[in-house]
Amino acid sequence: SGACYDATTNTATICGDAGECTGTEACVSNFCNSACSTSSECTGNAAGNTTCNTFSTTCYDATSNTATICGDAGECTGTEACVSNFCNSACSSSSQCTGNAAGNTTCNTHSTTCYDATSNTNTTCADASTCTATQGCVNNFCTSCTANSDCTAQTSNTTCNTHSGACYDATTNTATICGDAGECTGTEACVSNFCNAACSASSQCSGNAAGNTTCNTFST
Repeated sequence: SGACYDATTNTATICGDAGECTGTEACVSNFCNSACSTSSECTGNAAGNTTCNTFSTTCYDATSNTATICGDAGECTGTEACVSNFCNSACSSSSQCTGNAAGNTTCNTHSTTCYDATSNTNTTCADASTCTATQGCVNNFCTSCTANSDCTAQTSNTTCNTHSGACYDATTNTATICGDAGECTGTEACVSNFCNAACSASSQCSGNAAGNTTCNTFST
């Protein structure tokens, strides 16, 4: 820079550009400095970190890291988080989801995505062991099941009734699951999405293949 300075109080390496600095350091006012404010201060960086992340104030390689830089998740999209000042699809804490424009300001640490905890009040989960007895773990939220895999880790209700969306114990309940009585036989009704010999209303006989679509409430 051609300026005299006190090397006792300023021990930083002097530089013409960031090529004389290390790692993510910038060359600021001809001194190697960990904080950049513009990409011109990162010019020449030997590690390829020639672009300034103005939020973290560090130089980085924009060729290998094409993520959007961010101050918070407001600069990111969808369920993305702002992690170490870069938009990232994986969050590890809700603070990384702060500012998300879509309202996805809470981190589901199991799926590592930001979500809207106001509109989705379901418990987050890794498997169904943390859900209520009949709930499945679907996309890392406790909710209705759609497949047996959603019920994995339930204490005993490890089978999914795909009609009702509830996990159940297929060892103690061997009845056929049903959407209506069309999946049942003879005079059986479809009660609470299980084929059952006893009806209490004609709606439970709906779809019966044998034409037994009306319930005799006395004989059930």
